Amino acid sequence: MFKNKKNELFIIFSILFILLLMLLFNFNIKKMDFGDDNFFLKQFTYDFHGNYVDFLKFRYDHWTSRLIIEAFLVQCVQKVTLWRIINAIAMTIIAVMPAYLLHLKNKMMGFALGTILSLSISISTLNNAGWIATTTNYVWVMAAALISVFPIINYMESDKISWMNYFISIVAIFYAANQEQMVIILFSILVFMGIMIKLKDKGNLILFLPHFIIIMTNLFVVITCKGNHLRNLQETKQWFPEFRNYSIFTKFELGYISTLRYLILNWSLFMSLFLLLIFMLGLIKNMPMTKKMISGIPFVIYEVVSLGHRMTSGKALAYYFNLQATNQIRLIFCLTFFVAMVALSIWCLCDSNKEFFIALFILFLGIISRVMIGFTPTVFVSGIRTFYFTYVMFIVCAIYLLKNTKYLSNKSLYRKEIYRIKYSLQDE
Repeated sequence: MFKNKKNELFIIFSILFILLLMLLFNFNIKKMDFGDDNFFLKQFTYDFHGNYVDFLKFRYDHWTSRLIIEAFLVQCVQKVTLWRIINAIAMTIIAVMPAYLLHLKNKMMGFALGTILSLSISISTLNNAGWIATTTNYVWVMAAALISVFPIINYMESDKISWMNYFISIVAIFYAANQEQMVIILFSILVFMGIMIKLKDKGNLILFLPHFIIIMTNLFVVITCKGNHLRNLQETKQWFPEFRNYSIFTKFELGYISTLRYLILNWSLFMSLFLLLIFMLGLIKNMPMTKKMISGIPFVIYEVVSLGHRMTSGKALAYYFNLQATNQIRLIFCLTFFVAMVALSIWCLCDSNKEFFIALFILFLGIISRVMIGFTPTVFVSGIRTFYFTYVMFIVCAIYLLKNTKYLSNKSLYRKEIYRIKYSLQDE
């Protein structure tokens, strides 16, 4: 009992330490007056004289269905200190919540990995359209989404539910589902969880009917919102006139290529750490040497290709892949091959088909969350902020793989595995 209390206190202090770290990060942001932040401040305070109803009605009629998000956004552009505090809390949730969602026994390891990976996401991803505009639409949405699915995952695992968490999740899902990308992600997760609960042949899905209704209502609002339709027409005319003539397949191709090309060809600390983690988990896991080597292939390919892309300013790879040509079969094949190698390395780390299927679902959900931007005319101008959900889903995938690598919590087995690798390499 004393040991459990000590562990609980240690977890609480760890979360508070991460929160302090995030507060320091947010309060050290100096330049705030750029991007859409200035636009929202001017439009709300001068054009609409601080009238929320008129402002939100105008936005709904002419531009967007994100009324809940923008209500918070315009409040924060007026009170920057409030934004700094809430954003620090949201970033803390993103760093620590995956460890709880996945029922990680070694919470400290999950917290550390979540914090390191979330802070390795490039600054430009977080402030692409202005700090407040970007974070309220992406970071806060992701934090709310993690909170909203927490009781569902708990129920699937233990057949129990905390009513406090349940009601908090309903409040959170109102905010999260107000964003078009996230409402699709939440719909996919809810369907997936529903299938998993049914396969276990236990549990009452009626409990999560409110979540489903909120998601479907937001989907309906997104589709029928006059502002979304007008924005689509305006952005098509401004950015991509030929977009209206493209088929669904071509739009999917645009999203697929633009997503994977950016993730693979543009070196980032986040992707490097994510793929390195897969390799390291492969090295310490008790499995054949062949599988250990396979787990490191994506990391090596990524470092070589992204470095080559940077050193030649993209010219060598552009020539090889024929990037400017209408027929991009070679590029699609190479990008798909890389994704397949990542999937294969994950398969090497998983002990069962179920583990592999769940890890793959998380990984692909992250990729699809960005691929869907191909169905908008701003696919090439929307900025790297649209990759934020992808990165966080990769964090969840990384922590899930960490959870299933049992040797990490056993030092003697860890040392034994290192010696085994050393001697097997010497024999070769």
